[in-house]
Amino acid sequence: MMDDRAYNELVESLFGRITTALDRLDPDDVEVDKGGGYLTLIFRDKTRCVISTQRPVREIWMAHDATAWHFSAPGADGRWVTHKTHEELIDTLTRLVSGRVGHPVQI
Repeated sequence: MMDDRAYNELVESLFGRITTALDRLDPDDVEVDKGGGYLTLIFRDKTRCVISTQRPVREIWMAHDATAWHFSAPGADGRWVTHKTHEELIDTLTRLVSGRVGHPVQI
């Protein structure tokens, strides 16, 4: 079982990667609000995507519109993946943000 320190380091690395990538975009297209174990992405049309830590279960949860994902802490491959659909967090977020801003983004 992963301890708190290891989980927190993984989350900080992931959140840093996401924030760095999105800070390169036009802030009118997407703005990132970070704090207290979550990232809120606010898009031009005022829709939001919330990415939050779930420390007790060692997951990252993401919600946008009527969809929610629960990504499990990475294994040896370093990928945060859902149990049900096997979607990967960075791939899913990249598709979502690209669709919202209207052009391909790299996260």
